[in-house]
Amino acid sequence: MDWKALAELLAARCAPALVIDRTLQVRLFDERLAALLELEPGAELLEGSRMDPLWELARRALEGILGRDTICTIVMPDGVGRVELTLRGALIDSGAVLVVCAAVEQKRAAEDSPAIEYEIEIDPATFGHLRRLTIGAEVRHYFLSGGPRCHEVLHHCSVPCADCPLLAREPRATTVRERAPELYEVLEAERLSEDHVRLSVQRVRAEDAATANRGLLEEAALGARLSALDRAVLAGFEQPVAAAAATLGTSPAHVRRRRVAVLRRLGRTGRAALLRLLV
Repeated sequence: MDWKALAELLAARCAPALVIDRTLQVRLFDERLAALLELEPGAELLEGSRMDPLWELARRALEGILGRDTICTIVMPDGVGRVELTLRGALIDSGAVLVVCAAVEQKRAAEDSPAIEYEIEIDPATFGHLRRLTIGAEVRHYFLSGGPRCHEVLHHCSVPCADCPLLAREPRATTVRERAPELYEVLEAERLSEDHVRLSVQRVRAEDAATANRGLLEEAALGARLSALDRAVLAGFEQPVAAAAATLGTSPAHVRRRRVAVLRRLGRTGRAALLRLLV
């Protein structure tokens, strides 16, 4: 059997796989699986190592007793990280194949990492299907087609989000969406291939964004030639209406009207649109 040709075919069209012969010798160890488990190139599946759980499943696959979607957990070299593999086994003439349907990594999250990062398919037939989802220290890999869609997992809705940046007539590399009072999500999209996009999500409070980017707001106010009152209204955009009214010595209704006028002068239609000045 041409193992190299088989490896190339699996890598292009299939989930990561492990192929063993009837003597439990590894004939193919998918590079994606090796990288996931932090194995050196050419590593073997040895009994009595941290690969023991995988070795046991390989033995069961050869005996034809490996159940569908069997889970095993591999400890990473640092002794802290874990990788939980979901596998399926199948007998072949020369041995057995273990296919990794999905994987969940538990690792240390970098301090500057996004709150959420995910990779999805954007082909019309499979739009939104997750390939990878990172939330904090957990990374979920979806290797089989037909997995969950991003809007189902992240926003618990059955159809794509109405404000999805990838469905906009003119897609933006950076998009701001309003998720809750005083909370926004800043999405950055990066195309990885013709049918594959990575999105990262940072959650930002309006107060934090306005404070950190006060200079940008002042520059926008100068360019729009705002009055002193309108500049004060703009400076207090991160405040609740009642608090801003008390600070300015006017009524909440007046503050609301002035905010609408300020947004119109800046060419913006809402607070989320205003926040785009800051990203």
